[in-house]
Amino acid sequence: MNSFKSQLNFLILKIFILLLADIPFSLLRVNAQQLTSTSNINALYDSALVYYRAANYNGAIQNFDKVLLFKNNIHEDINPKYFKVYNWLGLIYKKQGDLSRAIDFYKKAIEKTSESYYISLINDNLANIYSLKGDYATAISYFENTLSVLEKSDDVNKYRYMADNFHNLGYAYRKLGNYNMARISYLKSIQLAEKNQIGGVGETYYNCGLTYQKLDSLNRADFCFKKAIACNTKEFGENHYMTAMSYMNYGLFYSEIGEFSKSEQLYQRAYRIIINTLGSKHLYTSFCLKNNGLLFYRNGKYKQALEYYQKSLISKINNFNDSSVYTNPREDVLPDMDLLDILKLKAQAFGQLAEQENKVENLKAALATLQLTATFTEQLRTGYLYEGSKLQLAAKEHETYLLGVSIGNSLYNITGDSKYAGIAFRYAEYSKYAVLRELKNDEMAKGIAGIPDSISDNERKVKQQIASLRMQVEDESKLEHPNRLKIDGWNGQLFNLTQKREGLVQLLENNYPEYYKQKYSNQVVSIPQLQKAMDKKKAAQFTFWTAPLFFPFSDTSLI
Repeated sequence: MNSFKSQLNFLILKIFILLLADIPFSLLRVNAQQLTSTSNINALYDSALVYYRAANYNGAIQNFDKVLLFKNNIHEDINPKYFKVYNWLGLIYKKQGDLSRAIDFYKKAIEKTSESYYISLINDNLANIYSLKGDYATAISYFENTLSVLEKSDDVNKYRYMADNFHNLGYAYRKLGNYNMARISYLKSIQLAEKNQIGGVGETYYNCGLTYQKLDSLNRADFCFKKAIACNTKEFGENHYMTAMSYMNYGLFYSEIGEFSKSEQLYQRAYRIIINTLGSKHLYTSFCLKNNGLLFYRNGKYKQALEYYQKSLISKINNFNDSSVYTNPREDVLPDMDLLDILKLKAQAFGQLAEQENKVENLKAALATLQLTATFTEQLRTGYLYEGSKLQLAAKEHETYLLGVSIGNSLYNITGDSKYAGIAFRYAEYSKYAVLRELKNDEMAKGIAGIPDSISDNERKVKQQIASLRMQVEDESKLEHPNRLKIDGWNGQLFNLTQKREGLVQLLENNYPEYYKQKYSNQVVSIPQLQKAMDKKKAAQFTFWTAPLFFPFSDTSLI
């Protein structure tokens, strides 16, 4: 079993890749005309797995489809078994971002085997799909089903699967806010892993620590974070980046409970290891720098916070190296959730620094940073596929707009320039429905007739490809030594797909304006439009309401 381990600054969901075998890399192509025996069918199957390992998912799908075509002409279910082929197709479609088709193939795989052990592992794959979709209640039912079967199994690998299942069960419960059940699940995972000498338990201790923190059991949370460090040190060594990340996570805990000196010591220790092992341009280096900035922000040292946020941006973006805090990345950077976080924190720090010095200059810098954040958010909003990601993004969007209201209102109060009142008003309108807009737009757009299926299908496929490539970039970026050529290649494909998506959106705007308006339009009523629709008395009152009392967000804290 190979497992994917997500970024260490967030809850970790361990993703299984079931039934992966060692495949000879010489099998790159099989001539379909030679498929006259079971050995050739197996060669075609092996070739599909090679394509998968090379991230050539279309090639893998084509070969798996050929395997199914030839198996259909044979009465018995010879090797490779149907359930294995369907399981692989489910995995590939998940990688491509097509979660609905992935679920369909996993369910077909279950239908094609009566072996409870394999059914339980395929159920695991389904559970992880539902977690990606944000349907944690369904995911929990699948995890629990898997555990009930694994407990009765005699397979030698069952304890590894069970430990990871309890871990993922804890993840799902925590996402639902059921911290007590999350705690119980994490502790069961730890108990199984330690009893059976299974590695990777440091991650589970970290997640368990986060859960105790939510339950206000700070002493137990402290214990879990220390155990995470001890486990990673034992498994990877003192100078490994995984150990550094556990130091950093412990530092974040101290930062959040106000133990700033302890936090700073841990961050320094983590950063020394990370910079020596991963270098200055790495996802985890960026994250460590961001957390250092957050520590200075909480200490009221906003200039130093800004410097660290800028270093975090430089570390994250390969071709961005400007150390001036008043410079932001270009709009053609391909954004992700972490980039939104850094930019939002940077804008907050500018807002607080404005209270100490250069008020207008720093507020304008804050607003410029927020406007870039909003632009990147919009790019992600029209490209993200998973419901869980959409809701997470919408929450970040809401926070950005609230901060925009505060900054815009402050600039209006100082300068008297009505354009800032307009910006504050616009962000206030956006913030009212940011969380529900995507769901509403999608639903209303579906009710508009006249859109050819070819356009809808093309739109869906482009979004799926974008989601798949983002996942690949993220996975590669988390490796100790990411392949820069691969990442650059995927980013190039992402750029081309983004251009293609924008072309589709333009086509919809020109030819199907009603559909476009419902699905993509981000417009809200402006102050002049609202005033025009009012009588003079109400317009005068509205102009007065745009004064400070209308915007109660000047002291907004989003951390």
